[in-house]
Amino acid sequence: MSHFGTGLQLKRAALETAEQIKHLTSAPSFASAVFGDVAIVEAFPSAFLGVLMPEETFGKVQILRGKKFDWLYEHVVESGSLAGLMALVGWDAPELLRRMQTERDHEKRAAYICLLTAACAAAGKAEVVGDVASGWIWLPPTDLWASWARTALEQNLAACDGAFRSPSIRRGLTRS
Repeated sequence: MSHFGTGLQLKRAALETAEQIKHLTSAPSFASAVFGDVAIVEAFPSAFLGVLMPEETFGKVQILRGKKFDWLYEHVVESGSLAGLMALVGWDAPELLRRMQTERDHEKRAAYICLLTAACAAAGKAEVVGDVASGWIWLPPTDLWASWARTALEQNLAACDGAFRSPSIRRGLTRS
């Protein structure tokens, strides 16, 4: 879906797609789904990958707009974080992991991260951030986040009294 643009243009295209396929899904076993009655969650692949990366990784190079996702993907693969994430959600699929680690196509890489986002949601291991008006973004478990990302989450939660975290996931930060 990345060819539909960025920002609100991409969000509108994603919502339209979700509307078209929601009849194919089951009822959610979690709160903060895109629609309250079906199991569709919102992925943000660059954010999903970004919270896994150590802060010093970002200072190494200036990333051009439109290239950030693939740069993040390659660094996450190199760090071994994909294998750790799959293990944490209880997914033993060595062939899938190998394919994800060797994939070069941007769209397929994005699809794999959306798949991992759904796996985190289904396993009850996702960190959900956002708000009711703009929607909720599903991220990897905070257990895997880099320290800078966990600190930023804690600071943001303190600043807004937790308003931008899904109430059903609010307990997540205390696990760490």
